[in-house]
Amino acid sequence: MNARYFYAPAIFSIVPKIYVLTEDLVFHTEVRSCSKVTIENQIAQSFSNFNPTLHETEDYPILLEIKEFEALEASLNIQPNWVNQYVLEKGIGFQMAKQA
Repeated sequence: MNARYFYAPAIFSIVPKIYVLTEDLVFHTEVRSCSKVTIENQIAQSFSNFNPTLHETEDYPILLEIKEFEALEASLNIQPNWVNQYVLEKGIGFQMAKQA
């Protein structure tokens, strides 16, 4: 499965966000606050023609597409970076063997 990565800088919020868009059209992010994890999943209209402006909010008015290594290394201030675990769970970048 392939993925695209987006960064939302902390403009009107204290914590930046990383979003992961997968080919199954799930637009995923996680926010950790006081040891509580909040998972936000939205459904995108398209993977290849994804329009990030449709997913911008008042708290996060800018979504910038970034490379995978940038998403994996991004500092999320007081939060641990959850992207690597999500990539492993979703099997992103791994091709499944086809059965005969």
